[in-house]
Amino acid sequence: MTMRHLRSSMVPIVAALAVTGAAALATSAYALAPRSVQTIPAGIAHSMPDGAAPDQQAAGEGTLRAPGIPIGREELEKIKEGAASAGASFTAAGVSDAADNKSGGPSQQALLKNCNAQAAAGFAPSDSHGAAGGTNFVTVSNVVVQVQSKSTCAIVSSQGLAAFFAPVGVAAGTTLFDPRVVWDRAHSRFFLTAESSTGTNDDQFQYFAVSQNTLGTSWFLYRITLSQGASKFCKKATTSFWDYPNAGYNRTRWLITANDFGTTVTGALLDINSAPTLTGASTTVACFVNLPTNLAPPIVVDTSTVPTLLSPGSGSGSTIQRRNLNVSVSGPASDTLSTIASVNIAAWTAPPNAAQPNGTTLDTLDGRFQSASIQSRGLLWNVHAVTRSTGSGNRSIARVYKLAQSSATTSPLMTLSLHTATSGEDHIFNPSFATGSGAFNAAAFMTASRTVPTITTGTGGNATMVMFQGLNSSTDTANDWLFNTIVVSSTQFSGCSPCRWGDYSATQVDTSTLGKAWGWNQFITGASEFNWQIRAAQIELNLSTAPTPAAASDE
Repeated sequence: MTMRHLRSSMVPIVAALAVTGAAALATSAYALAPRSVQTIPAGIAHSMPDGAAPDQQAAGEGTLRAPGIPIGREELEKIKEGAASAGASFTAAGVSDAADNKSGGPSQQALLKNCNAQAAAGFAPSDSHGAAGGTNFVTVSNVVVQVQSKSTCAIVSSQGLAAFFAPVGVAAGTTLFDPRVVWDRAHSRFFLTAESSTGTNDDQFQYFAVSQNTLGTSWFLYRITLSQGASKFCKKATTSFWDYPNAGYNRTRWLITANDFGTTVTGALLDINSAPTLTGASTTVACFVNLPTNLAPPIVVDTSTVPTLLSPGSGSGSTIQRRNLNVSVSGPASDTLSTIASVNIAAWTAPPNAAQPNGTTLDTLDGRFQSASIQSRGLLWNVHAVTRSTGSGNRSIARVYKLAQSSATTSPLMTLSLHTATSGEDHIFNPSFATGSGAFNAAAFMTASRTVPTITTGTGGNATMVMFQGLNSSTDTANDWLFNTIVVSSTQFSGCSPCRWGDYSATQVDTSTLGKAWGWNQFITGASEFNWQIRAAQIELNLSTAPTPAAASDE
């Protein structure tokens, strides 16, 4: 990829994202219509090959093949320029440090599955993401899609992203990256996306696929033309760069948001009619532009026809912007997007890079919501990494919000801070959050990365995948929240600092019960930032023996 494209992912976002004063409390007097609409030809049926891909590395090999970093390391620091050096004025109690979560909190927690998934295929960051269906789970990364058995962890199928989408057209020299995969439990299908770049011209496409059944081995493939030659769709210019796509849905729409990097940086939304894609038919996609950057779509787990999109901004902020997509029965061309009141939150700044015990740091991004929100019963949850200034210097911490979808509520219903060390010595970053229901005190889960730079003996301070579990309305971290250690890296990255990490993890409530969840994240298998592997894990929260939840004042 060219340096122009390397730079695009992390160009400092300077567009104003915070709306304050009276304007923040006002609901838009009009609804934005789509900028344009594109008809997508019928999907092409594709079946993945059985077994592991021939070029897939064995677990832990860490061999480098055609290394390419989708963003430049020098841009990592630029994204945090302008952020205050002091942390946000926000603290909370820590989670118990008890090993394997065997004391405190809601009963004895169970780590049910712990599966090695795909290993590095020549890219950093991994862009690891995952979703679980009834039988299999799917992981995606730069640049592989892999299907594995939930019961045995065995590889069912594995294929490079370019080969996977080849039937709908992938030009020679094109790289597919920034993949996402989510499970639509209403239709029992997987929805998978990836974007493209050639590095030699401005052509870009947003690819997406819908599984034909619950297994994730056969798909309908589609391609949205973003720019090709002199034509463009949902981009400010053919020369701007579409990047960091994020995926969500409700029962009638697939949603893909992205940042459009040009002379300015703005957000965009692809609004796709999902019903035709379930059978591989032609479909329509509407485009909304000039939106806030870092806009996260929701995963709507109820029947709401109004998905709400959230943006916390970039670098620092004190509000969360909201946009409502008003879905029409006539299709995406008749959908509209409304601005509703911003939610006022405690001021935050982008987290510091997470130090490993050897002093080499891992990047923690700019405080964006790295994953889709969860929307249910008029409520929304999401999480981002922000600065915490307790302990020995600044640290990265995960801050969870529970918000009302209604435009009448301009303060969060819940703000929760999760970390693993009560002394504040750890970094928690790259977080994702899931809950299966908007019911009060339903099970909730978070997957994140952790380093503890003060642990210099052994491997306990190395990059670790952790999963938290608790109650979706509780801020009682001592009694209602615990964590599982999923995998501790046996080694540390060196020679980079900050080294590329993420750019996201994934968390999903299991298809069988709301008390179980799957998480996906990376860990380190060698000294180079290209030496990573994905781990998939399933945990259980036994609510039947949980203590009485702390009294809630926000319901």
